[in-house]
This record gives sequence, C-alpha cells and structure tokens, in this order.
Amino acid sequence: TSHVMSSSSSFVARVLVVLIFLGSAFDTISNFGPDGGPAMPAVKAKLALLYNTASSVELVKIAMASVPAALVPTPSQLLMSSAIVQVFGAV
Repeated sequence: TSHVMSSSSSFVARVLVVLIFLGSAFDTISNFGPDGGPAMPAVKAKLALLYNTASSVELVKIAMASVPAALVPTPSQLLMSSAIVQVFGAV
C-alpha cells in the first residue's frame, strides 16, 4: 500500500505544479491587453539594456546588422511568447 500512496501523492504533486504553471500563464495572458499590460515597461527596459549591452560587442553588431528588421520581435511579441511557453511548460 505504501507504493500506491507514493504514486498517488506524486500524481497530486504533479497536478499542483501544472495548476501553478497554468494559473501563472493565464494571469499573464489576461493582463496582457492591447498595450502589453503592466509588465511591458519592465520588459522594454530589460530589452533596451540587453540590446545596448549586446551591441557593444563587435561580433554581435555584425550579426544584428544581418537580421532584417521584420524578423526582430517586438517587446509585446516576446511577452506573449513567454506566456505561451509557460502554458507548454505546464503540460
């Protein structure tokens, strides 16, 4: 019977983890809104810092110059992608 208890408690733990991931993803998506929601200012600031830091490296400048502007994701696209990845992380 201890094996049955172990597997059932493991199942309950997995379900709880899935619910936490799904709840977090749902919260992110529901707060997203047309302007990216409350997380957008923080995301924009972090991306600006990342781009400024990366563009100071010569090799990264060359690589970034070869990427068409249409392929560079916007901050809102990155934020929504993060929420979608959270959903898949729960499954």
